Amino acid sequence: YTTKDGKIQFSRTFTNIDIFTMIDEISLQLRYDLGIPVAHIEKSIDLPVSEMLTSSLDAFKNFSKGMGYVSSGDFEAGIPYLEKAIEIDESFGMVYMPLSGLYVMTNQADQRLNIAKKAMQYMYKLPERYHYLVKVIYFSVIEDIEKMMQTIERHLELFPHDIEARDVFV
Repeated sequence: YTTKDGKIQFSRTFTNIDIFTMIDEISLQLRYDLGIPVAHIEKSIDLPVSEMLTSSLDAFKNFSKGMGYVSSGDFEAGIPYLEKAIEIDESFGMVYMPLSGLYVMTNQADQRLNIAKKAMQYMYKLPERYHYLVKVIYFSVIEDIEKMMQTIERHLELFPHDIEARDVFV
């Protein structure tokens, strides 16, 4: 839609039996439709959704349901779903950060070390701006405050407008 008159600019239909592949197709087409230069689109490193998240619909469903509970404030109810998501797909890197936080909020901090190690192992699957958070969690768990602070400082040099990182830093 154009913002000036509300007229439809483009209309697309996508079909695919793999929802994750379809999301990637939609994302790519949207970049073209928005007029992003072709050279930029083709040179950009953009992991497929199945690499950033999971290729397992069951793992994704568990993650989504768990995060739904977390969003409503029911941290205890969210944990089993996040645990199930990584039981189904251990490489589902996006699950480890919220699960680590949930363990702290539910007095299960003893579970964090294993989760922090797994998050470090699968950090490459996350968008770059989340790498610092995985490292901050890991250095916090192993109680290396100096490295934790250095990581936050370096992240803020790269992403000076990241409000969440500034909150962690303060």
